[in-house]
Amino acid sequence: MWPRPIPPAPAVLEGGGCGGAQEVARACEYYAQRPPPRKAYPFRAYNDTTVKDALNAAFGHKCAYCESSYDPTGPVDVEHYRPKAAVVTHTGRTLKPGYYWLAATWTNLLPACIDCNRARRQPSGKGSLQVTGKANRFPLADERRRIRRPGSVAHEQPLLLHPYFDDPSEHLEYWHPHGVVRPTADPAGPRGESSRGRATSDVLGLNRDGLTRARDAYRKTVEIELQHIADAEEDIAAHPGVAKYEQRLARSVGRLSELMAEDAPYTLMTRQLITRHRAL
Repeated sequence: MWPRPIPPAPAVLEGGGCGGAQEVARACEYYAQRPPPRKAYPFRAYNDTTVKDALNAAFGHKCAYCESSYDPTGPVDVEHYRPKAAVVTHTGRTLKPGYYWLAATWTNLLPACIDCNRARRQPSGKGSLQVTGKANRFPLADERRRIRRPGSVAHEQPLLLHPYFDDPSEHLEYWHPHGVVRPTADPAGPRGESSRGRATSDVLGLNRDGLTRARDAYRKTVEIELQHIADAEEDIAAHPGVAKYEQRLARSVGRLSELMAEDAPYTLMTRQLITRHRAL
C-alpha cells in the first residue's frame, strides 16, 4: 500500500519545456531580485484542468488527507504539500517565500477538500471554534533543517504526513468511537505518541466536528457488515452446506469489499476496523 503508486504527471507538468517548468524558471528569476519582491509569484500551471483530472483519478475523487469524498459538495483544491508562497512554522512564524521551486513538482501536488486545505474556523467538539486547515503551515521536527532556497529537501524531516510516501496507519488510529482520530503510541514521542500523527491531526483538523460525524456514521456501517459476516459464519458452522447462509455471507463480504474500495471514503478507517475485528 505504501509507498503509494505515483501516477504519471500530466503534460503541463512533465518535462523541461512544459508550462510548469517554465513558470518555475520565471519564479526563480523573480525571487532572485534584490530587494526581494513582496508579492507572491502568480503560479497557474498547477491549477490546470488536466492536473485536477489526474489527481481526481489517482485519489478516487477523495481528499488526500481526510479521505472525504468532495464531489457532492465542492470542487477539488490542488494543494501544495510544501507551500509555494509562504511557510508557517510550528511556532506560528511566517517565512516568505515558500518552496516556490516545487510549485509545479507533481509529487508536491495533492487533491484536498476545502476544510483540510484552507484555514477556517471549525467547531472543535469542545464548545469552541478553532482555526484548522493546512494553508501555509508546514512544521518540521527540526526548524534548523528547513531549506529556504532551491535545492534538495530530503533531510527536512517534515511532521506532516505525505499521502504518497507515509503510511498513516503507523501514526494515526482511525478506529476509535465517535469518529475520533488519535495519534498512535510512541514512547519516543514528546507526549508518548507519534509526533507526526499529532501534527497531522492538529494541522489538518482531522477531529473537526463535521468530519468526525461523517466518519462515525461510516464506522457504524462497517461494523454492521462485520457483525453480519460473523453471524453468517456462525450459521455456516452450525449448519454446513446450507445455501442461504453461504449466500448471506457472500453478500456481506461483497458489501464490505465495496466499503473498503479505493474510491470509497475513509478506507484507512475501514481497514483498521477490519484488522481489529480479526484480532478479537
